[in-house]
Amino acid sequence: MITKKQMRRFLKKLDSPEGCNFREIDSGADITWTCNSHISRPLSHAILHAMNVSGEDIKEIMDVAATGGGYCDCEILFNAQDALMKVAR
Repeated sequence: MITKKQMRRFLKKLDSPEGCNFREIDSGADITWTCNSHISRPLSHAILHAMNVSGEDIKEIMDVAATGGGYCDCEILFNAQDALMKVAR
């Protein structure tokens, strides 16, 4: 499993424009983001691959994310951050 520092970096990148890209619309009245709601979590995989995380660790991260309610990229941020931080070394 990756370190807590790496996990924080992953979550920060997932929350950035290269990830889910949360942003205000209509002068701050609403927020939108990028997520295709797909269980394959393509943004998360791309970020973790770019961070040179091993395939085994990525699988473990995705399993923990799903257990914590992170079934797509945005749900990792909404639901699974605490679970992921708990398993990071």
